[in-house]
Amino acid sequence: MDRRFKVKAVSMLLLVSLISSCSREEPAVSSAVSTLSAETILELPAETTHDFVELPSDMSQQVPVVPVGDNGFTAPEPGFEITRPDRELYHYDMDLTFDPESNTVGGHVVFTFYNDSEDSWDKLCLRDHSAMYTEPDIVGVEGAEGNNAAFTVIENITDMREETSLEYIRDEDVSVIWVTLEEPLKPCERMTLEYDFTATIPTVPDRDGVYEGVYNVTYYYPILSEYKDGEWAHSPYFLLGDCNYSEVSDYDVRITAPSDYILVTTGTEVSREEEGDLTTYTYYAPFVRDFVFCASQNFVVEEGDWEDVHINVVYSSETSHITDEYVESTLLTAQESLEAFSDMLGRYPYEELDVIISPIFAGGMEYPNLVIVSAPTMDPDLLDPWGPKLITVHEIGHQWFFGIVGSDCYNEPWLDESLTSYSEWLFCTYYADIYGEYDTDPYADMDITNEYYSSSFPLNRPYYEFEVSTYSADVYLRGRLVLRRIEEIIGRDEFTAVLREYVRRNAFSNADEEDFFEVLYDCCGTDNEELNAIIDMAFDL
Repeated sequence: MDRRFKVKAVSMLLLVSLISSCSREEPAVSSAVSTLSAETILELPAETTHDFVELPSDMSQQVPVVPVGDNGFTAPEPGFEITRPDRELYHYDMDLTFDPESNTVGGHVVFTFYNDSEDSWDKLCLRDHSAMYTEPDIVGVEGAEGNNAAFTVIENITDMREETSLEYIRDEDVSVIWVTLEEPLKPCERMTLEYDFTATIPTVPDRDGVYEGVYNVTYYYPILSEYKDGEWAHSPYFLLGDCNYSEVSDYDVRITAPSDYILVTTGTEVSREEEGDLTTYTYYAPFVRDFVFCASQNFVVEEGDWEDVHINVVYSSETSHITDEYVESTLLTAQESLEAFSDMLGRYPYEELDVIISPIFAGGMEYPNLVIVSAPTMDPDLLDPWGPKLITVHEIGHQWFFGIVGSDCYNEPWLDESLTSYSEWLFCTYYADIYGEYDTDPYADMDITNEYYSSSFPLNRPYYEFEVSTYSADVYLRGRLVLRRIEEIIGRDEFTAVLREYVRRNAFSNADEEDFFEVLYDCCGTDNEELNAIIDMAFDL
């Protein structure tokens, strides 16, 4: 055989294999490629020896399913095990320094990822949401005016495929960072991006900021955004939801901090090493969407467990109105939430859950393995104990709807907040014998089909199409009531089975409304007139 023909033949076989892999189908010619000799492979030109990833054809959770109803629909049983994704994940290796004297955090990042789309990427989109605190009117946080916010300093961006230095520009939306690749990243091709950064922690009582000696360090490192439908997601910062839209990754993180600070983070602590007045902590956080931490010299940690999950309830000793009763109640709520949601939605798949009672001016905020609950809501002069209890339940519910099953919180907020608000109702039903169902839900008897609520719909629209003044009522409350109405129509056991199957099919990926309704219609069919009526009323499909 002519040598040039032999090389072309091998190249074509490899190309077919890569295309098959990137389309997430079983590679039709992989066996043919594997039979080629090493000598033949070495004859390939250098430019074809890129580092590629092979993705599985089915990325759903491979767990037993059982029949639900009589139309052939199957779903996992209650309490099914949610396990690590069966594919290669992105990986962040971060060596950080937390400096409370200068209110900064920074360091070196080694980020390994791959192109999981069918398009070549000639640029990357990173998000620097912390930069938005330079524009207090957009952030909309009380006390943000005059804070010390600054753009994150990003340096030494390097594409390690050829050790090429890269440049970046900020968009008009300063949280959007575009990094141009000198060599496009092909479908399924892997690369490592290295960079250094220094982020300023804003002096605001918010989800990303420091206030009353408590640091919430959440939007601090440039994180890769999500690529979907031919473009990078770069929606604006918004106040009422999580702004990060990212892929699940593994994190290996080292943080050097003053030894008199207590750090609470995503993931689990692996080791610590003291040197003088500093301590270097090593953490491992597998298959999560982000890595965040909270820190304070005044933290008090109340520990507990739910089965083999360790729980930390953390608060500042300087917050005088946080009583032992509230702390014990919060720990109990965390245990109850893990029990209820693990049973109804699938078992919590991580080793730890942290609940931080922090002086933020919001109800709460969710992050992987860590939730923040507002200390002001626990002021006994403002709310009865049931208020902060449901806030804690809600934020822990996000570990399933945001953490395990991701979504585009800006363009499809109902998949994030309506489902999680509905999980509050599931919590009430699970503990009906203890707390009651309807007694704990002041909106239980609201008729969502009343014409008065028509302006709330369609529910499936982007954040910017809602009125800011009614967004919370529309998405959190009325979205929850729509889902409760669906539950009433098809049955609670059937609807929780739908949610488990939705989790099974989409765990550790980013789902959209098509994924949700596909599962719902697989369960109920498309000819249920009562169900169709509520869906037609509440959604624009």
